Amino acid sequence: MRNPIYVGDLLVLAGEALLFESMILLVYAVLLFCVFHLFVVFHEEPALRRKFAEPYDRYCRVVPRWIPSFPLAGVAAEAALPTLPALEPPQQDCKGESQ
Repeated sequence: MRNPIYVGDLLVLAGEALLFESMILLVYAVLLFCVFHLFVVFHEEPALRRKFAEPYDRYCRVVPRWIPSFPLAGVAAEAALPTLPALEPPQQDCKGESQ
């Protein structure tokens, strides 16, 4: 899934609503999901699409937004994911200064 932190927040909130038998917490979780969804669809995804273009489009086609996928179901889909170069830290000399 593309948004695990949002989903995790919602699951914790829904769990608290069940634990405390609180309808207001459940309503809050539903409203928060709506806010998260609107933020992701109208702000986050367009910004990422502008920044990464085609690789992000391929990623979106393979990875669901909210529902987790299981590795065996997406084995063939791995080929569609972009391969990005690894980031390496800048080289430093003996004095700790960047070269």
